[in-house]
Parts: sequence; C-alpha cells; structure tokens
Amino acid sequence: MRREKYYFGSLVKEIDLFAYPRTGSHFFTYCFTGLFDVISLTHEHLHNREAIDRQLELSERSLYGLDLRESSAPYRPIWLNALANGTHGSPKKGQSPSILLIRDPIATAYSYYRVRHRWGFDIEQPEGWLNGHLAAYFEFYEQGFTILEQFPEDTLLVRYERLILDHMMLEEVARFVGAKPKLLPEFVYWLTQFNNLVAPGERSFYREGRNDAWLRDALWVKLLSLVDQRDFSVFGYESISSYLNRAPQS
Repeated sequence: MRREKYYFGSLVKEIDLFAYPRTGSHFFTYCFTGLFDVISLTHEHLHNREAIDRQLELSERSLYGLDLRESSAPYRPIWLNALANGTHGSPKKGQSPSILLIRDPIATAYSYYRVRHRWGFDIEQPEGWLNGHLAAYFEFYEQGFTILEQFPEDTLLVRYERLILDHMMLEEVARFVGAKPKLLPEFVYWLTQFNNLVAPGERSFYREGRNDAWLRDALWVKLLSLVDQRDFSVFGYESISSYLNRAPQS
C-alpha cells in the first residue's frame, strides 16, 4: 500500500526521488515545485545552509513565478521525498512511486569536481578519486535501472538532458504523478531555462547548465584519459573513449 498522509485536510501523495550527487536534483526540484503543490515534512535537512545558499544564486522573478498557480488547478499536496534512503541514498524500491533522475556521467563527475572548493574538500589523488566516483555512479544506476525493469509502472526515468531540451519531460512527470499541474509545463520549462532561472554574477552551484563544459578544461580531459575506460551505454550514454574523441586535440 502506498504511503499517503493528511496535510491540512488534504491527502498527500509521496513520490520518492533517487538522484546521484550533481545530476541536477535541486534543479529538478524547482521544476517540480512549478508543477505541483510541493510540501516538505519535517526532517534534519529542511533548513540546510547549502540549500539556502544555492537559492541565492537564482532569479527572484523565476522563483516567484514557480510559486504561482492557475485558478482552475485544485490544491493537491505532493511530497517529493529525496531522503527516502538518506541523502542521495541508493535506489531501493519502497511503497511509493519513484523517480530516477540521471545525467551524463562525465558532466556529473565534472560538476562534482568543480564544486569541491565550495564544499571544502581537496582531491589528493584525482585519478583515484575519479575512478571511484565513476564506479559509484555505475553502481547507483545499475540499482536504479533494476527498479525500472522490475516496477515499470511505478517508476519514471527522468534524464537531465531531456529536462533542459523542451517541456515534454515535464509533461511526462505530470502524467506519472497523476495530479493536475498548478502551472502549464510549457510555462514551468520557460521559467527554469538556465538564462531565466539563474541570477547574474558569479555562481558556485549553477555555473553553466550544460553538459559539455568539461571539453574546455584541458586538465580534466587529461585526467579522463587516465581512468578506467568504462562504458555507460547501458544507461543511454557513451563509453569514456567516445567522450574523449569529442575533446579538442592538444
């Protein structure tokens, strides 16, 4: 039986979110907030300082727009539970429907690599760190895809690349959740396009909103050439050798 709770007299629907670090979970949450009446149940990360700092890098106008609603949309609280198995916990099927959010593995690793100074950690052995990161990524998504195969009607795969392409991924999210969106997916997509969503100036978390930023970083390309040559095609991406073929030749 799916977990549902009452929230101010309305029935709350829970959706579990599984997302590896730096795959765009905060970005997806903003998209989801534009679509639905998202509620947060009390937990230790509710007032996380980092989450507050991230929001300061975003446009106040876009955040205001995401809080709007069409007058014809009934109130239906949705709990997007990103902590079902702990912070960025491994995908594990529970009682609620679940969304698996994935992103290009090299873009994900590079985003993690660039945010290390903001998070206050050093990488003493970059090659070993990247090998470990990509191995953990692979394991995380093997578990996630197993859930997709075993529970296809109760699980939705959301690719970051499709989220930023057009509004059709948001349409699929709305159908999966099964609640009428409070704002049109086309409008939510427009509000969350990178140039509309981010605030001007220097940013640590929302830098470029694109997957190919690493191609311009010669040190990263060199590092990528030294790690195990994994093949991510099982997740719809590429092998590391294919990625390197797109990098500028020095």
